[in-house]
Amino acid sequence: MNWRGHVGLSLLIFSLLMIPFGLNVITLAFIIIAVLFSSLPDTDLIRFLPFEHRDFTHNVGFGMIFAAILGSIFGYIFGTYYWNPALGGLVAVVIFLAVTAGVLSHLLGDIIAGLRYDSTPWKIKPIRPFSQKSIGYGVFLATDQKVNNIFLKVGFLSFLFYVIFGIFVLYSGVYEVWDFVPSI
Repeated sequence: MNWRGHVGLSLLIFSLLMIPFGLNVITLAFIIIAVLFSSLPDTDLIRFLPFEHRDFTHNVGFGMIFAAILGSIFGYIFGTYYWNPALGGLVAVVIFLAVTAGVLSHLLGDIIAGLRYDSTPWKIKPIRPFSQKSIGYGVFLATDQKVNNIFLKVGFLSFLFYVIFGIFVLYSGVYEVWDFVPSI
């Protein structure tokens, strides 16, 4: 899957978070961060890095370590800048969860889309270092532009739908009837 497919798949998956959590700053920040980092594992395509593609960066451990470092840095910055440790902790947790979720959506996309030109599936080891088991189904070619663009369009439309629905719920008075829908 290329970056369009990963972004679309992430938008499609994480837009669903607006159903239970509503349209609010934390949900939108989570979705944006997850989508931005959904292509993080493909940094192994940078030529000067000594990693093979779909090896070192394509697992949960890499995502969680990177997410913990990034979350800690931004949590510390927000906590000290605003003199609010609770805000720093919230920022750290949201960033950690969002970056990890973005990496997980990337792994899911690569498991689904890893078909090679010779019709054999590319496989990844998503739960390394805990297991060396390789997974890959190869439903379609990873380089298929048509499929990647469809993922992008469907993901963007689902995100747009849930944002419009969230605005409707916030400003229509329906929120007063549905007490379980969080607000901004």
